Amino acid sequence: MNMLPQDKNKWLQILGWSVLVMIVTLLPYLYGLVNTPADSFFSGVHSVNAGDTYSYLAWMQQAREGNWLFKVLFTSEAQPRVVFQPLFLLMGGAASITGFSNIAIFHLSRFLLGIIFLLVVYQFLGLFFSAEKRKTAWWLVAVGSGLGWLWGSYIQGIDLWMVDAVTFLNLYESPLNILALTLIVLIFYYLIQYFTVANKKKLIYAGLSFFWLSIIHPYDFLTVTMIFVFWQLLLFFQNDFKGKSKSIFLVFLAGLAGAIISFASLLQNPALRSWLDANILPSPPVLSYLVGYGLLIPLALFSFKVIKLSEDKKSLLIAWLIASLLLVFQPFFHFQRKLALGLHLPLAILAAYGLCWLVSRFKLPKKFVIVVIAVLALSNIKLIILDTYVFDSQLPPYYWPQDYLEAINFLADQEKGVVLTHPGIANFVPGISGQTVYHGHGDQTIEGERKEEEFAWLISDQGSLADKMDWLASSQINYVLYLPDLADQDYLVTNYQDIGLELIYSNDSALVLTYNL
Repeated sequence: MNMLPQDKNKWLQILGWSVLVMIVTLLPYLYGLVNTPADSFFSGVHSVNAGDTYSYLAWMQQAREGNWLFKVLFTSEAQPRVVFQPLFLLMGGAASITGFSNIAIFHLSRFLLGIIFLLVVYQFLGLFFSAEKRKTAWWLVAVGSGLGWLWGSYIQGIDLWMVDAVTFLNLYESPLNILALTLIVLIFYYLIQYFTVANKKKLIYAGLSFFWLSIIHPYDFLTVTMIFVFWQLLLFFQNDFKGKSKSIFLVFLAGLAGAIISFASLLQNPALRSWLDANILPSPPVLSYLVGYGLLIPLALFSFKVIKLSEDKKSLLIAWLIASLLLVFQPFFHFQRKLALGLHLPLAILAAYGLCWLVSRFKLPKKFVIVVIAVLALSNIKLIILDTYVFDSQLPPYYWPQDYLEAINFLADQEKGVVLTHPGIANFVPGISGQTVYHGHGDQTIEGERKEEEFAWLISDQGSLADKMDWLASSQINYVLYLPDLADQDYLVTNYQDIGLELIYSNDSALVLTYNL
């Protein structure tokens, strides 16, 4: 596929930069690990989007146990295994083969995929820039953020919390998003290559990239399709519009095939449908984007001094930016924030054009570029520092007592069933044990609020023993993971036998009870 540069020294330099960036994203987690209190374990999550990490680990754990298709483990309702997630299938397989923990494989995968993504981005940027300018653009993509570091106390800039909207946050947080971004870049890289050399292999690679993107991250089918639409409009007055239009349509069909497979899974699984309905992620106000992208915006505006819409490559950047902005503010889908993935890429590339124009126009020294990149990276530095502070707190969800982990590991060795436990820790149980929880990750639990209230009622002194026995039977609970330190009272510790529960495991901080249906 000839994606890597031919010059060995250049390749080594790019590789070195990529490794450096990804090491920076590892440092806070390593600090958190080293900072683990005695008799505790480090969960491996950080301050942004902590809840989602263990939902990914739940997919991995199912693959680790030998499943090729997955189901949602955060709700108790019966459901078929219909979810096909090749990334987590490979990650879970790697965990099984190596014996490493799921969270260790998660971060190792993030590290390796991040390096691959940054190499692919550099190759993509070669379509737009000469060598020196290409380096500038690469750094803006890799670490460019906004002014959240400056205005964070007054305005919540997206660069400090909205993972999908900033490339560095994706590198710091999610192997899934990194792979999705890589596939998005490959789609357009190979399409532009095909427009240039008319090699059918390039068109096939673009189609395969879109197909797998629609499988692993279906939200992005909407994003890429919208980019195609606006790119077509900008290409309309160019030569060979029909040929280019046909090529784009063929790639679209490949993505559509992947989207249909994903949609079919959604139709077959009620938990997935409920998850989509509950996944309400409205876009923040425009001001949050203005602060979150900061200096990238005026720099991108300067790019229009050199951008020509008559060029395929540059018109793509404009189409990409327009399509992404419309999607994050459209009123039809309630998961607007998910549609921000990739928005940062064309903005950062356009900002690189603008920055290079300023340097050339005003004969600014190279140090000016370094200073601008450093300023654009300040929000990332602030986030890393904030994470060290939250790790210093040594509190959940970053750290849990070792006794909790031992109880969850005990559950991993039991026959599969439904586990009832406390909010908070419930989010971690499936990704470690492979057991289904009655309620857990909020969006993935059907009627989650009701179920949490039922758990609170069960462990309280409210209601009769007979009612609680009936409820346990009707809810088909197999196990109760009870953690007295998380309960307001010790009612269940002294009364579990009276409601038909049997103690099968205990340590200083946790009890595992079973209910025989």
